[in-house]
Amino acid sequence: MELKIMDKKRNDVLKRTEITATMQEKTILSRDLIKEKVCAMLDAKPANVVVTKIETKFGTTKAIVHIRQYDTPEQLRIVENPHMVKRNFKEEKKEAVVASDAPASFKKK
Repeated sequence: MELKIMDKKRNDVLKRTEITATMQEKTILSRDLIKEKVCAMLDAKPANVVVTKIETKFGTTKAIVHIRQYDTPEQLRIVENPHMVKRNFKEEKKEAVVASDAPASFKKK
């Protein structure tokens, strides 16, 4: 995956950095894979990064990705819409629900 940062702006009022990047790939990757790549490029913690939008054009392999990097995870949860937080951090909730809702016969011993 080829990911290039086009624009990077600091928003001090909301305590975040707003990043716009372009991605060149045959198939558009998931938010989780894009977030991992961005975190590696920026040396950021995954808990502080949200992929807000992935824009694609029909018939091309290029996508524009909008990313927000917050100073703290608490600030992220205060500022971002709840559905965006849920969309970007769905794995944490799924694992917790699956482990607690499993019948006793299926739980590991």
